[in-house]
Amino acid sequence: MKVYLRNTLTGLFYGGPEQWTTESTRALEFPAPDTALDIVSNSKLPSMEVVIHFEDAQFNLPLTIVGLGK
Repeated sequence: MKVYLRNTLTGLFYGGPEQWTTESTRALEFPAPDTALDIVSNSKLPSMEVVIHFEDAQFNLPLTIVGLGK
């Protein structure tokens, strides 16, 4: 399992401060969803979702973040 952040408006993955990518493989990987939520909150990133990525993509789970990053 891998954890990423993705902008819901652009579809781009978070690669670090001021860095965005179209490919999840080039994105910053978080150790857990709560760590990703901390980045959203601390950096005030709007329109984000946590994507829990599994080896079999049919099981990927996007979780829209509501109330953080504003």
